[in-house]
Amino acid sequence: MAQRVTLPIPLKLLLLAGIPVVGALVLGILLARDAQRQALRAEALGTIENLARLSAAMSGTIHGLQDERAQTALDLPKAPKESLQLRRVRAESDQRLGALLAFLVGRDV
Repeated sequence: MAQRVTLPIPLKLLLLAGIPVVGALVLGILLARDAQRQALRAEALGTIENLARLSAAMSGTIHGLQDERAQTALDLPKAPKESLQLRRVRAESDQRLGALLAFLVGRDV
């Protein structure tokens, strides 16, 4: 008959207690890494306030460029001289584009 191997009781208790502890440690490490990844994603996206600023800057730029386009179309018959109105609209468009670029430069997007 084969001899039965018996482990001492303290070793059995250590194994029973140790395996769940190791599992809990592994789970904790995985959760911590996931939390770090989510924090990095949230940081990259920025705050709701930054998103609102970006949206406002983009819509202002788009409207400015549309105004510039419309004024350019109105001034085509007067070419090659630009009207004072067209110069003003182009200056505003350039200013809005500059503000949008300045906003984007400060963020990792």
